[in-house]
Amino acid sequence: MQALLDSAEHIVKTHGKEALTPSAVSKGAGIARNSIYRYVHDMDDLCQLLLERHMPHWQHALEEGLAQIQDPVDIITAWVRINLDEAVGEGKGWLLEIPNLPMDKIPQDQAGSKEDQHDKQGREDGRTEQAGPSDRDREANAEQQGTTGKDRSNKAYGEFNHNYRHIKQLYSQIDEPMMKAWQALNRDKARIGIALTRGMLGSSMHLLTIRGTSPVYGDKPGATADDQSHKSRKQQAEQAAIIEDTVQACRTIAESFRGEERPD
Repeated sequence: MQALLDSAEHIVKTHGKEALTPSAVSKGAGIARNSIYRYVHDMDDLCQLLLERHMPHWQHALEEGLAQIQDPVDIITAWVRINLDEAVGEGKGWLLEIPNLPMDKIPQDQAGSKEDQHDKQGREDGRTEQAGPSDRDREANAEQQGTTGKDRSNKAYGEFNHNYRHIKQLYSQIDEPMMKAWQALNRDKARIGIALTRGMLGSSMHLLTIRGTSPVYGDKPGATADDQSHKSRKQQAEQAAIIEDTVQACRTIAESFRGEERPD
């Protein structure tokens, strides 16, 4: 499993999420293509495990950065800054390439098996190799493992829900300081503040991605070392500006909510 994660991380770091295919991952890990499905159900599953791999460090950065802060507004703005710094900091911008598990779109009691989710999504958007195993791959893998379709589906359902709950718990731990700060700042409007903060953070991360400010993947033909260095400095300046604007906007919003709660 570690070999698969190492291979996937290297691919995303050097070539981006679009290059993350079963063939590329299995080749990098030194295993047969079909064997990848003994460990994960599809590429989305692998992406989530890769994200989970780095969550503890992310959480530690938040705990360390927020440890000495008391004021709720300062906690909220620091929380936003730390999250953005962790996402696009030196050597970590590739994490922006990994999609988040759609918690609000896959209720736990309606999730079904990951395999079923893949089948449904594959029919809807026509995803190809990157999405996951073909029917032939599943059949070959089932034959190797000596399992039936029902056994496989039940196992996938259990594993997916386990991963779902664990990743949801990790996200909740990361959100907790910000949510508590909003409760302390203005309990009557905390839900609004939390939604605004999450929205601004997500929009900022999206902007960092579409503006091309995440790290450069690979070298373009003809690009010199000076060209790459100049582009890197420009990207870092753009990143810093987006982060600072987001942090200041969040501070302004939080300050506007200070002390507005209704009296008991």
